[in-house]
Amino acid sequence: QAEDGIRDSVASRGLGDVYKRQRRAGAHLGHDEHLRRRPREVVELERRVVRDQPHLGALSAGEARQRVLDRGGDAPEHPRRDGGVRDVDEEEEDGRLRRPHHVLGGRHEFDGAQRELGPFEAVPPQPVRVELAEVLVRDCGEGGAEVRAVVEEADELNVTNALVAVGVGAFLRFGIGCPAALDPPAWDLLSIFVSTVTGLVLKPMPIGAWAFGALTVALATKTLTFTQGMSAITNEVVWLIVVTGFFARAFIKTGFGDRLALLFVSIAGGTTLSLAYGFQIAEALLSPAMPSTTARAAGVFVPVIKSLDKRTREYLIGQQIQGTSATSTFLLSGAAQNFLAMQIALQSGIPFSNPFNTWFVAASVPALVSLLATPFVVFMLDPPELNETPEAPMAAAERLKQLGPLSSIEKKMVGSLSLTVFLWVFGVQLGISAVVAAMIGMCFMLMFGVLSWDEALGQKGSWDTLIWFAVLVGFSGQLNAMGVVSWLSGFVSTYLLSLNLGVWGMFTALHVFYFFLHYFFASQSAHVGALYPAFLTLLLAAGVPPPLAALSLAFNTNNMGGLTHYASGQAAVYFGAGEISLNKLWKQGLYMSVVNFFIYGTVGMSWWKFIGLY
Repeated sequence: QAEDGIRDSVASRGLGDVYKRQRRAGAHLGHDEHLRRRPREVVELERRVVRDQPHLGALSAGEARQRVLDRGGDAPEHPRRDGGVRDVDEEEEDGRLRRPHHVLGGRHEFDGAQRELGPFEAVPPQPVRVELAEVLVRDCGEGGAEVRAVVEEADELNVTNALVAVGVGAFLRFGIGCPAALDPPAWDLLSIFVSTVTGLVLKPMPIGAWAFGALTVALATKTLTFTQGMSAITNEVVWLIVVTGFFARAFIKTGFGDRLALLFVSIAGGTTLSLAYGFQIAEALLSPAMPSTTARAAGVFVPVIKSLDKRTREYLIGQQIQGTSATSTFLLSGAAQNFLAMQIALQSGIPFSNPFNTWFVAASVPALVSLLATPFVVFMLDPPELNETPEAPMAAAERLKQLGPLSSIEKKMVGSLSLTVFLWVFGVQLGISAVVAAMIGMCFMLMFGVLSWDEALGQKGSWDTLIWFAVLVGFSGQLNAMGVVSWLSGFVSTYLLSLNLGVWGMFTALHVFYFFLHYFFASQSAHVGALYPAFLTLLLAAGVPPPLAALSLAFNTNNMGGLTHYASGQAAVYFGAGEISLNKLWKQGLYMSVVNFFIYGTVGMSWWKFIGLY
């Protein structure tokens, strides 16, 4: 399993775990001998799994054990209380590994039949699917024959989608040709970037593989040097995503994620929609203390959502991605890009006597309306599979009582996470960045035994995100350095000025172009640094009042966070959780951008008129 990159759905296993199992078995019998001396019923059962795979589909550990018993054989060693086979790691951890509970009940399918679970009845151990390429059956009984399964080739390439994605970039490169204002390498990189983004939408291959291929093309064609191509591997946001992904694993392993999820459900779990509003309010309250939207996503909300019923996760993840736009806008300290935008505005000579108060007053009403609208709009257009759970709050409260006090491993995890949050809150004063704070917390988790390094290596979602997000951040940074971004903004401004749209026509058009140019960026802070000064200057030249120009453009930046899965650090974290499809995320980003434009264009403009911004 480790060699094939296959991971158990409940607990990730690394290569070290495989070696550990071999050592445990070999200590008693020797590696080969323990294979020969397995009960004949177990060997025969494995052979049936291979032969009857189309019929059987999958066997759980509990089913395998039961079938052996039914045939009169000896039960496998390490029995577990739930009727399954006790895992070697579970025995070594002495029960500390707790399986996540699906805290919202409902109907689940077992053995082809559906039955209703109670609101907090744990779903039985999910089956471990036995694929032909994963099984090696040894029958050393009569004749000592060895049967090896046929290894199937990977089939991850959709040729049609790949040709479309490559064709878009090729048409831009060869069909349109390089403008005189740009150098050929810059136009080549733009073509590769457009092809990459098109591939991320069509998904001809797994995202990480497609991004890796795009980077390889950029290096092979000498469009970028190796140093330029890998420049984003040192980006702090990229590593913050990776490290905080380990926190999510710790939440699940220790069971603390279940405890937090139960707490949320006990307060606002009557429906999935009310739970979504609870998450939005919690994020708004956390934003002053944790200005990193990525840290809030990975350190708090992803672990909690992944502890909930699977039928609610896609909706909750989707609305959380889009809702970050509002929660990041409320306060100047709500997101890192807010400070950068305000700094540029002040340097441009726009007077703000009290930036914090002015920001809050201007943002409060439209951001509140956006926060209230987001869960409802996503609920109406992309509803969850499960919504009504009227008995859930009382059941959650009762379950919390049954859990009792924190276990030893939970206390260690909470201590490590509390230190991290403390450093996130006071990191500016202490001179510690968000990623270093997360690394410190991770080191304490490793030292305390909350996580093993093998478990960190098993978080393939975090490492996959490291690849594709770093590639996109690197590409967008190089596009800016090569002058492509400034050329695009200049082209747009020249075109708009030629239309003679007037003050408010220019105000609207510039905001729309500023927003959708974010498809070329993998960071909101990078977007502010590259385009905010130019577009602020254009707004002022068009006659827009300076405070309105500066603040509205900054608020618009926050609304971009859920446009794509690479639009921001938090979007990458939520998408990396594996609970929402790429197409649905992009669709939600598009229709929520329309909703937010309407809110800020009506409620926002009316409120800003009332408080005297224009």
